[in-house]
Amino acid sequence: LRFLAGELGEERALETIVANPRMLLSSWGVLGRLAFVRELDVRKYVKSPSAVVMAAKAKFYDSQPDYAGWLRRQLDAAGVLSPGDDTLARLEQLHGSVLAAAFATRPKLKGADAG
Repeated sequence: LRFLAGELGEERALETIVANPRMLLSSWGVLGRLAFVRELDVRKYVKSPSAVVMAAKAKFYDSQPDYAGWLRRQLDAAGVLSPGDDTLARLEQLHGSVLAAAFATRPKLKGADAG
């Protein structure tokens, strides 16, 4: 939820999850498409965050030719891109691993004991 709120804003993230709770079952790699859409401002080409996440891989890849290059730049910046990582499915999977690691920490709950 923190990732979705960061990509969409809290209100839109909540609206999106209420409208399509299946998004919470999506892999990190697929959820990472939202960062691509936000960063490259390709929102005009997609109908909704749900459409981005729920799109079949081939359909999304075909409709977004800049996605592979964006994934490679993200992975190179994270230091996890290897020469054999050339399929879009593998790039998306690796990007998902980077996102999962970044969001693996649990936020402290208000009023929770520190010890």
